[in-house]
Amino acid sequence: MRKIALTLAAAAPIMLGQASVASAQASLPQIDFLSPTDAERILRSTGAKVTRAEDPSHFLVVLPSGAKADAQLQNCEDRKSASNCRTLSVILTLAKPKEMNRAALLDFINEFNQHTVSVIIYLDEKNDVVLRFVFITTGNETIMSGAQKFAIWRQEIGRFASEISQKLKGK
Repeated sequence: MRKIALTLAAAAPIMLGQASVASAQASLPQIDFLSPTDAERILRSTGAKVTRAEDPSHFLVVLPSGAKADAQLQNCEDRKSASNCRTLSVILTLAKPKEMNRAALLDFINEFNQHTVSVIIYLDEKNDVVLRFVFITTGNETIMSGAQKFAIWRQEIGRFASEISQKLKGK
């Protein structure tokens, strides 16, 4: 898992490169399952660089801001080939800001989580901040809807970085 330090200097690049889905194709077929190619199309739709890992269900993702994330296809009928998968999960991990104690950070995350459904934010066992994107195919989905949801996630992680930076500046 990759992580970057969550400092004022690190937060600024995350906010840059706002998502643009306009370049994605407007008319795409509906999908019931995701393939590795579908996952790549969703991830690349906002300008991310995607590299497939040795395991066909894993991807290394570099967002236009330079932030590095891990992506994985989950709930696959055939895990070995990553075929007929129902879920795409992307995780961006940030180091806990040294300027905030755990309790203050949890309060901030809880407050942020009350106002969004597009990003799941929590502290992991190492107290790193995890920002997670989940796209589940339930039928009647398209690559475009996945791309739009991924773009919204990118905007929300930018908002999180901006708000935590403002809080840190206020100290």
